[in-house]
Amino acid sequence: MTRIIPLLKGVPITGSDGALGWSSVTLIQNEDEIILVDTGFHGNRHHLLQALKDNRIEPDEVNRVILTHLHFDHCLNYDLFTKASFVLSRAEYEYVKDKKYLEVGDVFIPDILERIENRGLVVFYNELKISQDIRCLLTPGHTPGSSSVVVDLPNGDRTGICGDLFKYAWEINLLPEVPQGTFGDIRELKTSQKMILDMGVKKLICGHDRPLSFQDKNIVFDETGDCEITLFIDTNSSIATNYKIKLAK
Repeated sequence: MTRIIPLLKGVPITGSDGALGWSSVTLIQNEDEIILVDTGFHGNRHHLLQALKDNRIEPDEVNRVILTHLHFDHCLNYDLFTKASFVLSRAEYEYVKDKKYLEVGDVFIPDILERIENRGLVVFYNELKISQDIRCLLTPGHTPGSSSVVVDLPNGDRTGICGDLFKYAWEINLLPEVPQGTFGDIRELKTSQKMILDMGVKKLICGHDRPLSFQDKNIVFDETGDCEITLFIDTNSSIATNYKIKLAK
């Protein structure tokens, strides 16, 4: 039976000095394999390892890692999964391999493609069927080769795990707007967003927001969450000041 476990939940936050990169990492498990969608980056590496441990999964037990795109905040923890093969769209592969990202000022691409290739890389064009109920789809826009994963759960809930096709929940209701950090074709982005929504997904995991459900055309977050920011602002003390932000359901 296929199940989805959000290991790391995205946080819809940015700062005056740029993005913090707190992105979603999602586990898919069925009878045959353990699949990870994105890996996060070094800043949340410890939390990812703890989330795997909490679910009684060792990194070496992960069979496949699907990378929705090759921005640092979605791929840098790739090296934890030494026994896994990697999945990437052909368009994203060429975007990075041919250094096309330099032409559009995409500064978020780390130099890891060759190392991923050496681990075992599967590239796909428009669609890759992982199993009867798990598919990778090319959904360009955020980057030219961004992809999404669509999972049909046993209870009938079709779930879209979409990387940064939708970074934040507000993008769903405000489709005409163009999100910041779009490095692909804007028309393709809007087409990809509409395609995923038109597939009748009941749940959506955004790249930088909490898992959500669609209920009577309304967006409902599946759970609340807290975001905690720690600042060291007192020059005479090593005690930090913590700011907790309640992320409403």
